Amino acid sequence: MKVYLIGCGPGDPELLTLKARRLIGSCDVIVYDDLIPSAVLQWVPPGIPRHYVGKRAGRDYMKQPEINSLLAELALQGQTVARLKGGDPCIFGRGGEEALFLHDKNIPFEFVPGITSAIAGPISAGIPPTHRGMAASVRFVTAHEDPSKTSGFLDWKGLAAETGTLVFLMGASRIVTIAEKLMAEGMPPETPSALIENATTPAQRQVFTCLGEMGAAAERQSIASPCIIVVGQVASLGEKLTQRAPLSGTSVLLTRPAHLSEASAALFAAAGARVLSYPLVDIAPLDFDLPQRGCYDMFIFTSQNAVTIFMDRLFAGGYDSRFFAEAKICCIGPKTRDTFKNYGIKIDIMADE
Repeated sequence: MKVYLIGCGPGDPELLTLKARRLIGSCDVIVYDDLIPSAVLQWVPPGIPRHYVGKRAGRDYMKQPEINSLLAELALQGQTVARLKGGDPCIFGRGGEEALFLHDKNIPFEFVPGITSAIAGPISAGIPPTHRGMAASVRFVTAHEDPSKTSGFLDWKGLAAETGTLVFLMGASRIVTIAEKLMAEGMPPETPSALIENATTPAQRQVFTCLGEMGAAAERQSIASPCIIVVGQVASLGEKLTQRAPLSGTSVLLTRPAHLSEASAALFAAAGARVLSYPLVDIAPLDFDLPQRGCYDMFIFTSQNAVTIFMDRLFAGGYDSRFFAEAKICCIGPKTRDTFKNYGIKIDIMADE
């Protein structure tokens, strides 16, 4: 019985930590938020229950007290729970609230830090949050608090006087009022600013502007949630340091089996494409009779899946690689050959084409 409060990073599934991936693949049940990448959910083993508890732009599928109770209920059933949160669980992720609730119920829990979009977002747009001569500090600010409120936790006068970098999270619907509030407290309208939508994903868009023009720029570009707002001198570096990948703006549909699509997806994503994995083929284990040992001179394998299926059946039958001792092994190409290498077997013949 334990609850892992896991940060799943800013959107790029490759920015997930090794520990987070291990836990996702080993827990008994998954509880996940709205912005968890679909590629991350593909790492959940088949048959593991999933509970969606997403919250976005003021629309709650499940209220926070209900989420707290769900985590406790699942854990008290003796299950190990992977609670998946975007970014880091404790940077405006309400991970602390869930941890306190579990603590009061004497339920074991553990924070698993993740890369916050407050850092990864600006960097993905070519903006270093700190830079010598420009910004010696960076402040993370929740834009979820309405800037028009007369009272609240945010010190707008102090924010407007900030000489470092301001990074606002969850602010897509309040871009205009944030800019107006900062300028009303004395921040110059020409202060460099940037808007970053869908940070670190192939769907990322960034707009470089200034504080006085930020609202109009957001409207022209139809900036939507999730959006990160960067205000400060470092935002002026974005246009110089951001790089456009060759497949930016391209969407790719992968229909390979789920266990084979990850490497292909990574190649397309590295080139800037937005990748959707939608498996149309499922490779399932087969129950078949093994050929009689010693009766065949050659085994020909026409896919890497065939190798895996045959070897699994071989081991289940009590055999090992010595089964092939008197026969040659042939394969269709390098992927099939490399799959045999994983079993410590060197093939004899590989087709040229």
